[in-house]
Amino acid sequence: MTLGERLQALRKERRWSRRFVAAQVGVTEQSVINWEHGMYRPRTDKVRALERVYGISLKEVSDEK
Repeated sequence: MTLGERLQALRKERRWSRRFVAAQVGVTEQSVINWEHGMYRPRTDKVRALERVYGISLKEVSDEK
């Protein structure tokens, strides 16, 4: 599973909107869309913010190198 696929799955499991995640991380909704679709990878500081929001380590759940 790619990072984007995992981000999308985590968000949907929690029944959160992209807008909600974006607000929690401090980015635009479009950024969340781009990450989920694999168009861009979040910067390190945003990965840390996503980890805080989801309460997990994304390194552990993503098989991307």
